[in-house]
Amino acid sequence: MTKFIELLSVFFNTILKALGGIFGVIQWQEPKWFAATKLWLLSR
Repeated sequence: MTKFIELLSVFFNTILKALGGIFGVIQWQEPKWFAATKLWLLSR
């Protein structure tokens, strides 16, 4: 039973790390995307 709980915690940690990575990428890319959109709107 403890082995199962260990596996579950590892599984959840992996999912959380993956989600954190995805959100980190989105947050990192968003300002660039926003700046590019603003430049495009201003240049029209």
